[in-house]
Amino acid sequence: MFGNNTGDSMKDKAKELFDKLCEKLRGLPPKYAALLLCAALILVLIPISIAGSKRAEENDSSSEAEESAEEITDSIDREVPATEESSEPEEDHIRELAGIEKQISERLPEFPGEWCCYMKSMKTGSWFVINDHDLYPASMIKLFAMGACYQKIEDGFITEDEVYSNLYGMEVMSNNQAFNNIVWAIGKTYITEWCHENGYTHTYQNHGLTPSTNAEGLATSDEPNQTCVSDVGHMLEDIYNGTCVSESACERMLDLLFNQHWRTKIPMGIPYDPNVKIGNKTGDTYDVSHDAAIVYTPDGDYVLVLMAEAESISFDLDMYFWEISRLVYDFIYPEHMGG
Repeated sequence: MFGNNTGDSMKDKAKELFDKLCEKLRGLPPKYAALLLCAALILVLIPISIAGSKRAEENDSSSEAEESAEEITDSIDREVPATEESSEPEEDHIRELAGIEKQISERLPEFPGEWCCYMKSMKTGSWFVINDHDLYPASMIKLFAMGACYQKIEDGFITEDEVYSNLYGMEVMSNNQAFNNIVWAIGKTYITEWCHENGYTHTYQNHGLTPSTNAEGLATSDEPNQTCVSDVGHMLEDIYNGTCVSESACERMLDLLFNQHWRTKIPMGIPYDPNVKIGNKTGDTYDVSHDAAIVYTPDGDYVLVLMAEAESISFDLDMYFWEISRLVYDFIYPEHMGG
């Protein structure tokens, strides 16, 4: 097929590069293997095409083909992860938490109602979500109202002194009147707008909260308020990382979460330890029960969000929050048990 010395030389070079690519093929996932096979096929066809051209052109093209093939090989070296890493499953984010994710996945279906869970280790970046879907947030919407309000403060539209009593009442005491006052102060549609601008795209604030005397006139839609465990979890992560509004705003928001009055759910599942800090925000109606927390431990911090729908029995669910909270705490911080 290769009718002269140049063709034979190019054939040898093609074979050498083909073998090199095939060597990279071993142990790679199918998507990378397919890429390498295509590159190998190109390398075989190039010298075949060149062999039929003039000798001078063959010499130049041979050099170009060789450089092109080397570039392909080098590019694959850069873009394809090491064989050991690329053999990992695509959901690598869950790997370090696989044990606790399995425990929680097995327990939640046994609880009354329907449960959703989001958890992230802030030490390793590993995370998982179970049954993520849109839910009525109840007072959990106040978490997003806090972020939106601090954005207005940061942008100079209002001062913290003007709204702090309502921020404290809304976040620490979960007061509906205070929440509605915040909505009136920053704008009836602003919380939803701010949420979507910051990536919390499943969260909507469409009405005020009752019981209260100042909710009338706040509705902007017939749809209920809405969020999901991943939106809540991502906002807590942003506060933890100092990237929600600004670093100074995050410090102020954390201070409110640390002073939370309602601590009968996730915090109650964690044994007292002076070295452990918890900031949380709850939400309740007769039909939903939620809690979301940032937990700081000596062996690593984490975010845990639990949201449950259980018609007419939501106020009887606290013990289930305790159980999941303790499972996660023991997994992240086994040293507290002497492990």
